[in-house]
Amino acid sequence: MAAAPSAASSAGGSAGAGRPRSGAEIRAAFLSFYEQRGHKPMASASLVPDDPTVLLTIAGMLPFKPVFLGQAERPAPRATSSQKCIRTNDIENVGRTARHHTFFEMLGNFSFGDYFKEQAIQWAWELSTGVFGLSPKNLVVSVFREDDEAEAIWREVVGVNPKRIIRMDEADNFWASGPTGPCGPCSEIYYDFKPERGDDGIDLEDDSRFIEFYNLVFMQYNRDAEGTLTPLANRNIDTGMGLERMAQILQAVPNNYETDLIYPLIETAAALAGVDYRALEEKGKTSLKVIGDHSRAITQLICDGVTASNLGRGYILRRLLRRVVRHGRLLGIDKPFLTAMGEASIALMQAAYPQLLERREVILAELQREEARFLETLERGEKLLAEVLAAKPKQISGEQAFELYDTYGFPLELTEEIAEEHGLTVDVAGFEAAMEAQRQRAKAAAVSIDLTLQEAIDQVAAAAQATAFKGYEALEHPSCVLALVVNGEPAQRATAGDQVQLVLDVTPFYGEGGGQVGDRGVLLGGGDQTSVDAGVIVSIEGVSRNRSVFVHSGRVERGQIAVGDLLTARVDAACRRRAQANHTATHLLQAALKQVVDPGIGQAGSLVDFDRLRFDFHCPRAVTAEELEAIESLINGWISEAHSLEVAEMAIEQAKAAGAVAMFGEKYADVVRVVDVPGVSMELCGGTHVANTAEIGVFKIVAESGVAAGIRRIEAVAGPAVLAYLKEREAVVKPLAERFKAQPGEIVERVGQLADELKVTQKALAAARGELAAAKASALAARAEAVGTSADGVSFQLLVTRLDGVDGAGLQTAAQGLADQLGDGAAVVLGGLPDPADLAKVILVAAFGKAVIGAGPKAGAFIGGIAKLCGGGGGGRPNLAQAGGRDGAALDGALAQAREQLVAELGASGQG
Repeated sequence: MAAAPSAASSAGGSAGAGRPRSGAEIRAAFLSFYEQRGHKPMASASLVPDDPTVLLTIAGMLPFKPVFLGQAERPAPRATSSQKCIRTNDIENVGRTARHHTFFEMLGNFSFGDYFKEQAIQWAWELSTGVFGLSPKNLVVSVFREDDEAEAIWREVVGVNPKRIIRMDEADNFWASGPTGPCGPCSEIYYDFKPERGDDGIDLEDDSRFIEFYNLVFMQYNRDAEGTLTPLANRNIDTGMGLERMAQILQAVPNNYETDLIYPLIETAAALAGVDYRALEEKGKTSLKVIGDHSRAITQLICDGVTASNLGRGYILRRLLRRVVRHGRLLGIDKPFLTAMGEASIALMQAAYPQLLERREVILAELQREEARFLETLERGEKLLAEVLAAKPKQISGEQAFELYDTYGFPLELTEEIAEEHGLTVDVAGFEAAMEAQRQRAKAAAVSIDLTLQEAIDQVAAAAQATAFKGYEALEHPSCVLALVVNGEPAQRATAGDQVQLVLDVTPFYGEGGGQVGDRGVLLGGGDQTSVDAGVIVSIEGVSRNRSVFVHSGRVERGQIAVGDLLTARVDAACRRRAQANHTATHLLQAALKQVVDPGIGQAGSLVDFDRLRFDFHCPRAVTAEELEAIESLINGWISEAHSLEVAEMAIEQAKAAGAVAMFGEKYADVVRVVDVPGVSMELCGGTHVANTAEIGVFKIVAESGVAAGIRRIEAVAGPAVLAYLKEREAVVKPLAERFKAQPGEIVERVGQLADELKVTQKALAAARGELAAAKASALAARAEAVGTSADGVSFQLLVTRLDGVDGAGLQTAAQGLADQLGDGAAVVLGGLPDPADLAKVILVAAFGKAVIGAGPKAGAFIGGIAKLCGGGGGGRPNLAQAGGRDGAALDGALAQAREQLVAELGASGQG
């Protein structure tokens, strides 16, 4: 790596010979240091976290959050990891400051109720000064203002100069998991680039002098709702060292971007742009830094299964990816280049993250697709934005920003970024209003979530012990009621008619997971618990999982139940058989896809219901009809071959070595359950399955579609559900055959004939409408009025009129024809209702001649403004543009405003 000259090289304290220096060496040295001290090395978790409260993994401790909150067992008393993270909350600072990033790696050591403050501080100092060779004169530490214990350890045990121990307030040096729960003080180690300034008046907010590189969190209290802190019985340690920051220090470069973790990507982008990073002004360097940073982020996000979309983490990926494209264009890169940046990113990081190489084709395909999609609209969007900016507005309106987003794919933040470059702001509130209006129009149905109920269930589950699942071996089991939620509130008993959620100590009910729905059935109690004559009957309509607790949802049909009651839990055997058939069929489907379409196909999601199955998978193209037929035949062949399934538990590494397929990004325990259809399929799976493929009976694909960029979906039915599907089809085919007086096999041909006849009729109708519009337009030409002359003597001919009963294409044809008749001075504006009885649809068209355009008015900008008066919008080229509206009652007023505006503009031009 050729790094830029260092601003910190004279500060001293950098690593000497033999000390870790490269990013890879720093990572390895950190993990080795703590592994030698009894810490279990943990692989980086996915950027897509299990935690539903965050979109992405934003901190090194996030994978351990359930452990710290007491919701999961600790993996070991001590652990260490290098965790990949994504943060975009301060994306505007990326490339502009020395150390802001979207993607970064957090090195961490963790203690779960084992060692605490003194040991953590001593090891942090030993690692920093011993392993990394940092001079104590370059180090400053901070402690929480009330943490006398930590201050004393740094001063008396470690021997840090008291002047270089700085007490900080709660905002900087106190960590909390939320308003209530585990919390504690922090202590941070800073690197001082300019120790020659002395120890007096140290200000750790001075970014030009100090950089924080190691944060130690001492989790020692629990905060209750009143804010009272009580000591925890088991105190924990959570630390984080920024790999990029330590690399900047040890490699003696002025910023994180010029370390070997990012700079090779900057060089790649510079070569693609034909520029020299060192010779560029600051703006160009910023663009290269953004490309380098974001290239790592988008590559890792796609590797972890994220695909670009307009929602959630998919939107974050799209936003980052499109920022890369735009900054490339600012540097003069005028061709697709994301796959080149993806290749360079994979090459740079594959040693630490070998899954990048395994997922290379998926990553590059997604980059290529998304870049091509953006480039299709980018140029048109840039032209529209240029028109908006050329009008020198005080602010980009919310409607304009939304049009850029909705039509041209510009994320709001990208529009804000461009606006800022021109000294403008964006009406974000107006954008959000336009977005909400679109949501309301698109919303077909609303789903209401009862948060109160969920809180009650969370509360009950948190207090309950893990549920023992016996559903693999039996469909009926005696169970004790451990907890109850009745009508949304924790309770001790429930009576007939109550909606309930129950936690049992043992259950044969499968809890929804791995794509498979939860079982249905009954709980029986009192009297004869083996039959429906039982004194207590609770119908179970679904079973979910809350951590390791199974929550049974249903209704008390008879009698009453109470916490502590012993009941018989009985699964609906027919429903279980259908779910089992669909689940095993899903495994066969994945195996068939790999065999017929692409061996590299990976699962992106699934649904196993009682009456259908759905399988989402990574694939850059649609599956052809021929391939679908081959897949269906292959699966039905395996079914008829009657393969007996083999289910076993084994160590995760043993399962992978045996060839078991795991869902990418899914977290698995050290011991996993392997479902094997010998010679056909082997997967890690906790679901329920048939004993033999013959039990499935038959398999039928009903649909194949795309659900997101690079994600395809196959929907199918199996077993008894196939009969229901065929009956449904027959109910459609029979009436059609009777209506067309044709055999079922002839229906397609008959419908095709009717469609062809309809096309001919529609073409004739369109031609007739066009002729009518032209005839009406021809008669209108004589009504044009002269409103002035251009600077070179061309007479302006203004025609603003209403023309109902003509569609958009016809109105455009008429306007263009009139403009051609009236010449270079033509200013034609036509408006009308395609259907005079429908006031909710308005069409407006403007056609301007060269002289009119030269005088100032542009058809696109002009007609867009007039359309707003009718509750709409639109635009187009300077010479011809079309817009729409939703308020036909306002049309006459809008046309009058258009005439008045053009008379004023063209008349003023004529006077000049």
